[in-house]
Amino acid sequence: MIDVNDGAPSAVLEAPATQPGMDGWHDDMPTADKNSCNPWKSPEGRLVLVAGILLPLGLTLAFCGVCADRVVHIFMRQWLSSTVELLLALMIPVGNFIVWRAICNGDL
Repeated sequence: MIDVNDGAPSAVLEAPATQPGMDGWHDDMPTADKNSCNPWKSPEGRLVLVAGILLPLGLTLAFCGVCADRVVHIFMRQWLSSTVELLLALMIPVGNFIVWRAICNGDL
């Protein structure tokens, strides 16, 4: 509410209490079907499980297994930055899983 009173007639401006079409806007948001959230019962769930969780995790672990000598040498030389890089690489599937569970539970 704005009140202007400097010798001129006072003008009071009030915002409308509710704007049409804005109340209840979050009720229209779609939520995931409970069957689509199960990673084994729906194609969407399998796609998120394979492409978003298992593939990044598998590629990170495969690199560490195949290039174990290189990984050990890098860890011996620069242990702090290598540890942070490995943890960031492992956070990709963990983050995908956390987001997928939040979408399934409607906790957006």
